[in-house]
Amino acid sequence: MEKMIYELILEVKKLKNSINNIEEKLEEIEKGLHVKKGEQITTTIDSNRCSEWEKVKIVLKVQMKDVSYNTWIEPICVIKLDGVAIKLAVPSEFHKEIVKERYLKGIKSAILNVTGREYKIEISVIKILESKGEICSINTANKNKFIPCKVNSKYLFENMVVGKNNELAYKSALKVAKSPGEDMRLLYIYGEAGMGKTHLLNSINNYIVENSKHLKVINITIYKFINNMINSISNDKNDLFNSEFYNSDVLVFDDLQDIDGKERSQEEFKNILNTVLAMGKQVVLGSSKPSREIIINGEKLESVFEVSAAFQLTKPDLNTKIEILKSRISKEELLFIDDDTINVIAENVDTNVREMIGAYNKVVSYSKMVDKKIDRQELLSII
Repeated sequence: MEKMIYELILEVKKLKNSINNIEEKLEEIEKGLHVKKGEQITTTIDSNRCSEWEKVKIVLKVQMKDVSYNTWIEPICVIKLDGVAIKLAVPSEFHKEIVKERYLKGIKSAILNVTGREYKIEISVIKILESKGEICSINTANKNKFIPCKVNSKYLFENMVVGKNNELAYKSALKVAKSPGEDMRLLYIYGEAGMGKTHLLNSINNYIVENSKHLKVINITIYKFINNMINSISNDKNDLFNSEFYNSDVLVFDDLQDIDGKERSQEEFKNILNTVLAMGKQVVLGSSKPSREIIINGEKLESVFEVSAAFQLTKPDLNTKIEILKSRISKEELLFIDDDTINVIAENVDTNVREMIGAYNKVVSYSKMVDKKIDRQELLSII
């Protein structure tokens, strides 16, 4: 017992010495700043310049426990920057040491993710009396300029025939394209292959590129996401890889089912989505499976993310199939394709829309080759 008491006394003495050292350093800093002990530096905050630092904080908040974030990151302010350095302000020398030892690497990484460039980080101890918010300004003027790019131009909302099988998914996709990041921040669209999922996802991309040119859209399959992520890690550019997503306004991921069983990719995907959703970005996920069957690091998708809306694409009924086929007939093809031909194809191809259109194309090609309309028997043999 006596030994424990003695050790405790020694620890208390060490703590007192540390406190004395901190107070001495504070006095030196205050003298250097010409600030009398106990006074505060009052700074007027320009709220319009806070958005980038707020993004950095959001990235850190997603990655940290609430207690750690609120204690060590929330009080930090940006007080100065130039082309290569950012000066951070913290309220005490003890705070500074903790940030340098535990969180500086994460802060650098978050800044790189948000701005797309590396900065030298300087930390000063300054008490700041905030007037309206935090001092924060990170220059992102030198980020790579984004050039909007359409995917296949045939994927447009106006080119899609709407029926009971896809009406809700269609309306939700169009609403997201018109007002990204508002009502349905995470939209989930799913359905078996060939039902029009990719058409809808690419229609969102094309609509935003055409009508909201100031917004940046990333439209990517999970297969390509994983390959790009692996390459970025191999080349030690993972922060730049993440920054592409953090600096986008709308993120569209197709074929989410392909992430199954890929633990490392799931972790990276989860971190990116949690961060961009916290930033208020629009996310659209497409998959052949319902969300309850998508597992991310051992949990169902809906347990990992708050899914705003989920809609399924199903097989179209006969009338919708006929409308789909009629919408594809060109003037030239009217010479070979009539209503009876359309009806035979719609009635006898009951797999998915893609295969039905494939059957239609084969019939058109054969009719052009023989230069005549073909009878029902030939038609059935072709499809």
